[in-house]
Amino acid sequence: MEYKDISCDICQDLIPLVHDNVASKDSTDLVKEHIKTCDLCRTMYEHREGYPLSETHDRDNINRIKKKLVFVGLFMLTAGAFLGVFLSDSMGMFNNFIIMPTVGAVGYYTLKSRWYLCLSGVFSLSLLWLFIGKTLEIHKFAMESVIMAFYLSGIYTFLVLIGAIIGMLLHFAFKKE
Repeated sequence: MEYKDISCDICQDLIPLVHDNVASKDSTDLVKEHIKTCDLCRTMYEHREGYPLSETHDRDNINRIKKKLVFVGLFMLTAGAFLGVFLSDSMGMFNNFIIMPTVGAVGYYTLKSRWYLCLSGVFSLSLLWLFIGKTLEIHKFAMESVIMAFYLSGIYTFLVLIGAIIGMLLHFAFKKE
């Protein structure tokens, strides 16, 4: 290939590609020929100054994305738990067979090693909601109401546990080896 003089702008655009070994052989040769005569581009090539994406920048971006995903996961976890508990003692109660396992799976992925907090949170929230709801219905308040609150809370917790187990199995099945 015959060497053609390229501008510094073109060389600086090609330097990151050459460093990542994704530039063509001709582009690599052009950059190497150019840096023989241009001090600025040689300095950028040697020190990677002006390189738009450094490893530190990549890690910062990945950490920002992870924080956003955790925030979204916690929001979904909270909203799902409240929705499921709100549907208790209503005609929509059977939607909890979908909602609560989803809450468990999201809890497993969001809370990672503390996924069990999802179980205790849903149990406590549903027990409190049902107990307060039954207590406000004074004419129905009896030991049966308290037992029913524990019973439903146990069912919701079990459904969340199933979702967490599904999340664990999916994590196991799709993790990189």
